[in-house]
Amino acid sequence: MAEASIALHRFKEALAFLEELQKVNPQDPGYLGLRGDVLLNMGDVAGARKSYAELKKVHDSYFYLTRDAGLKYVDGKTQDAIEAFKDALEEAPASIPAELAWCNVQIGGLYFSIGDFENAQKFYTDALDAQPNYFAALDRTAELKAARGEFDAAIALYTKLVERAPRADLFQALGEVYAAAAGLPTPRHGTPKRWKATPKPPPLETRITTTTSRDSTATSSPIRPKRSSGEERF
Repeated sequence: MAEASIALHRFKEALAFLEELQKVNPQDPGYLGLRGDVLLNMGDVAGARKSYAELKKVHDSYFYLTRDAGLKYVDGKTQDAIEAFKDALEEAPASIPAELAWCNVQIGGLYFSIGDFENAQKFYTDALDAQPNYFAALDRTAELKAARGEFDAAIALYTKLVERAPRADLFQALGEVYAAAAGLPTPRHGTPKRWKATPKPPPLETRITTTTSRDSTATSSPIRPKRSSGEERF
């Protein structure tokens, strides 16, 4: 029930379910992580930090490290978040390619946010090497190509993405790339020249949806308000 509530973004409801579950097993790492994710999505950073600290005591490994990286980003420490995600990547379970792909996308997205397009491309490519056709990596690659002014390539990618997931935000992105290619202003980016100079906010995703696959096309965390994809934990 908690996972279903989270998937529907009913965070207060999800929190109530998790609190009941934690009465039975207060140290379950899955519950601790999810509780922190829900609190973070509700804007309770202090509460999320506390829940993640409890998670660290019982599971000081990959799933904690990714959340620690997320907190560094929330604190405005983008470079520290990048390094923390790289540490987490070293601990990522190699037997689960989706985890490798997800973590690489987070690193690439943070590089994109600071204008380091070369490293962004490297980590998006690594994500696709780990899991070919990974939706989030293709989405971010399309965004990167648009930012570089490679509009034909971006249009081709976005066209494939909307065929897989006819979401409003993807159609909006596709329309904006068409506009930029035609030299028209776009709602978020103004002129095409400004598009190349102004990356969108970082794509950090708190993986709060435990019932969806790593290739899910559902929206997720408000930390990344644009074109996020639902992810799972534990």
